[in-house]
Amino acid sequence: MKTIDSEKLAKIRCSLSADYVDRGLVKFNDGDLSGCIDETTKALELDPENVLAFVYRGIAYAELEDYTASITNFDQAIEINSDFTDAYYHRGLAHLRLLDFEAAVEDFDNYIEENPEDSLAYYHRGRVYSEMGNHIIAICDYTTALEIDPDNAEAFYCRSLGNAELGNTEAAKKDYKSAVELQPKLSVITDSMGWKSPDTFNKCSTKIQS
Repeated sequence: MKTIDSEKLAKIRCSLSADYVDRGLVKFNDGDLSGCIDETTKALELDPENVLAFVYRGIAYAELEDYTASITNFDQAIEINSDFTDAYYHRGLAHLRLLDFEAAVEDFDNYIEENPEDSLAYYHRGRVYSEMGNHIIAICDYTTALEIDPDNAEAFYCRSLGNAELGNTEAAKKDYKSAVELQPKLSVITDSMGWKSPDTFNKCSTKIQS
């Protein structure tokens, strides 16, 4: 009876694992988050060191608002390959949702160190600093985000809120105007991550528009 040596078997398992990851990504893009988790779990059963499987499964858990499970998957991805910086980015978002601001800043710092031209990373780190009440550093991050991507309406909007908090009314109005020009429906600008509570949103918006 012909046998397959262990090296060839390992390659087959890795190939099949990659196929499951691809299927998981298709399900994710179709909005089937549970299906994505199922497929990436199968991928990890075949190859327990498949970094992409951990990352995609982590993102799917985050979309389901299970941020603890999400972080666990990103932790495992980073443990396997600390150079896979996307895991830091997505873990930072999950930490932000759990209000673990220091951990979120650390993750975005690690990501930005290797990806200094990513506008969204500065934007999200700015959001963390805003939540921490450090509006000056937050504004610096929003400004960097806008230097990279001048069409980032959310960055203009959040910077306007930061300036309003600091009493920089004219700068706040200018940024608010830019945000509305880029995104006429202001309600759309309050992004899915829930950056501000309704009370704070209303208070700052009143400051800007007055």
